[in-house]
Amino acid sequence: MHEGNSKLVLDKIRDYLSVNKIDFENHELIRNIKDRRNGRKFTFEDNIKGLIYAQLSNQTKWVNIAPKLSQIDKLFFSFDKAKITQIQASCFYDGIFALKCGNIATKKQMIALHENILMLEQIEIEYGTLDHFYSTYPADEIAKLLSGGKYKLKYMGYALAWEFLRNVGVDGAKPDLHMRRIFGSDRLSYSSAAIASEDDVIRIVDGISAETGYYKSYIDNLLWSYCADGYGEICTANPKCSVCVVKEYCKHVH
Repeated sequence: MHEGNSKLVLDKIRDYLSVNKIDFENHELIRNIKDRRNGRKFTFEDNIKGLIYAQLSNQTKWVNIAPKLSQIDKLFFSFDKAKITQIQASCFYDGIFALKCGNIATKKQMIALHENILMLEQIEIEYGTLDHFYSTYPADEIAKLLSGGKYKLKYMGYALAWEFLRNVGVDGAKPDLHMRRIFGSDRLSYSSAAIASEDDVIRIVDGISAETGYYKSYIDNLLWSYCADGYGEICTANPKCSVCVVKEYCKHVH
């Protein structure tokens, strides 16, 4: 990938997704990031919602989750903390599986939900508000604190911590396998590793955002939508190079 071509690559991908009617921008996540920049304060309920949505995305196809989000919201009482903490975990994991939105960790996630809410409450006590906590350190440090540090949330790895933060309006990229692969040395070659590290993804997207002026999450959504099952399905584990609109910038052996 040649320096200075990032905007061209992203715009080509944007045009491809648009022509093929693959949604990449009309997401609550993007709206939340714009709203935070415009001064919105996020409630505790917003944070519970962001946490649950992030965990639902674990090792599954989001295309199967997205159409059922209104039912998820209802299952969790619109994320009312008082109501959630009065209900047994089985109500939630059984409800999620009934909606066919479960993943390998769903049962454990829901069993740990009350404990994770207590951790968010502890952060709020220490910082006054969760919003203040998110603004106290760089976002990648917050993600590390939530995924393995002082404020560890159960069943929340680094990539899911980023998804959680993005759900509450913190701009950034989720360094999942799609992003790590497309930035690797045998794809767009932003990283020297075949599969970019999670830290590489954060650094690369930060740089592309500075170069192009695009939101980090917008960059992530474009590239993720180009790769993911149920969306673009182009730059997958077995890429469809014959129809790729940015293959001239790619190192993959066609």
